[in-house]
Amino acid sequence: MSMQAAQVALFAKLFWIWIGLLISVFVFWRLRRIWLKRHPPMAVRVKYSRRLAKRLRDRQAMRLKHRNRDTAICNPRRQTVGDGTGVADEASGNTQQPPQQKNRSMTKIPAYSGTRRLCVILTSVLAASLLAGCATSTGADTSAEAPYCYKTSKGRVVACTRVPAPSLNADAQAKRFTPDPNALTVYVVRRNWGDGGRFVKISADNAMAAETLPNTMVRFKLKPGTHTFTLDFEGERQVATVDGKAGDLRFLRIDGTVWAWKSTFVWATDGEDAIRERAYKARLVADLTVK
Repeated sequence: MSMQAAQVALFAKLFWIWIGLLISVFVFWRLRRIWLKRHPPMAVRVKYSRRLAKRLRDRQAMRLKHRNRDTAICNPRRQTVGDGTGVADEASGNTQQPPQQKNRSMTKIPAYSGTRRLCVILTSVLAASLLAGCATSTGADTSAEAPYCYKTSKGRVVACTRVPAPSLNADAQAKRFTPDPNALTVYVVRRNWGDGGRFVKISADNAMAAETLPNTMVRFKLKPGTHTFTLDFEGERQVATVDGKAGDLRFLRIDGTVWAWKSTFVWATDGEDAIRERAYKARLVADLTVK
């Protein structure tokens, strides 16, 4: 039920993201249309077009000036440029102005250039957001087994498990908390505030062992009866006892605090219902079964 609820919540979130983006696009185009009706674009009023045209005219004039100077240095006599109009050297004192009308025709820019650029940028941003949402929902391979990595809130990897963790499908199946009619199922959960990226080893009956990181859990399927669970950290051992019959579910939690000067890990005394709620947000990193 929890997995189905999570999927429904994810689909609902993606659906409302799509609706929000569509509404944003619709509002943008309506506002743009109203703006163009009240402020019709004109080539002489487009500030960007005028600035760019002036910049190109100045650049053309500078090139013509340097060309005349080079011509005057190479040949002090009168030179001809372009279509036969005379361009005199500096000694003669005659200068020729750049063809302003020709430059204006060469540097003419569509009136809608600024608006079109804004539309293209906004459309690109919306498309990237939609693609990112789709990639988030379908990017991971739910059947692949890979090491689990504990990360900080900023995404920096602190530590990764030494062995591959069960797949996301197995994690979802474990969080259904379905009893095994032939075994005693025990969940060991490590999820608490103030924890750090330190490995804590747990074992059942000193035989089946696994390493945990923050926000992880381990599932044990044992034979009916009494079993001893051991928590090992830096030479210190904490012991807990679990008793049950076939088809029972039991929950244990590792409570720990990591400081710069000292770290401690002990078995918590929470109720099983509270530990079960923490297990929903933990990642399954080991699934051990006694055969």
